[in-house]
Amino acid sequence: MTNKQTTVLVSPLSRLPLILQDNRLITNDGKESFSVEQGIELLLDRSSADDTLNQEMKVFDNLNVRGLSYFRPLLYQKMIKLLCNHLKKTGVELKAGLRFAELGGGEGHCARYILKNFEQAEVFVCDASMSTLKYAPHSLRRIWADITKPIFAPKTLQTAAFWVSLHHLNEKQRSLAIEEAFIALEEGGVLIVFEPNDAFILRRLLYISPLRHDVYFDDREEAVSLTKIEALAKEIGFEPLETIYLNPPYNPSFVRQLKRSYLYLPIVESLHVLSFMLSGIYTRKHIKYMRHLSLYGMSFFRKPYRSL
Repeated sequence: MTNKQTTVLVSPLSRLPLILQDNRLITNDGKESFSVEQGIELLLDRSSADDTLNQEMKVFDNLNVRGLSYFRPLLYQKMIKLLCNHLKKTGVELKAGLRFAELGGGEGHCARYILKNFEQAEVFVCDASMSTLKYAPHSLRRIWADITKPIFAPKTLQTAAFWVSLHHLNEKQRSLAIEEAFIALEEGGVLIVFEPNDAFILRRLLYISPLRHDVYFDDREEAVSLTKIEALAKEIGFEPLETIYLNPPYNPSFVRQLKRSYLYLPIVESLHVLSFMLSGIYTRKHIKYMRHLSLYGMSFFRKPYRSL
């Protein structure tokens, strides 16, 4: 008799729960079935992908830079510290039972640090690029999926993150992705959003300059307004917890892979030092001028408990 294993995954078509049987994910009625190949759970139907998703898959399936995080460990360590502070306030158990998903996570660099700090956690990385997912560690649950569609059963995640992923989506898709994260999170669960900041003037200039293709792999990507993301998240039902603006410490090994890296490495390092000198790299206070001097923004949201 074949063993069946329950999962927290659902069909992206019907939202029905999926069970793992004979290396396939199937619905209880057996009408829907999804493959598992090389340890990657395949929930994406490429034939139904729209133009934006096909473009994203094409870009990331053909990346030349592999196996390198954009950022140094300091960024992830500080993110973990902020996350722990917010989780403690919600009463989420930090050492056991934590379930986390990096949505649009590529090689899962954020997810790796979650697993490193919460060894008993079940950690997922979900992405539309199969080629990129193959570089994610096998210690992560790797899901080939469209993050604007159902992936997880309702209230099964304690925390989730959009880590430099929402800016590859258009506004409608961002709304759908955040709404799916809201459904998947349990009450009190925390959502992290870390994205390029559109209010940073140098970034705006770079987007329209000939140098754009040196640093941006996706022709259609755009920085996002964390203010708009907050308004959208509130409309969906999230409670804003905190937003900070920062110039993160880039990984020099990654920057050196870029064309004209001799130009960009001193710039990002100078911005990192400037950010530290002005207000501390991760100021807890919302300082308005940092929004215009920072490459990135990081926001934390909580799915509120229902009123009794």
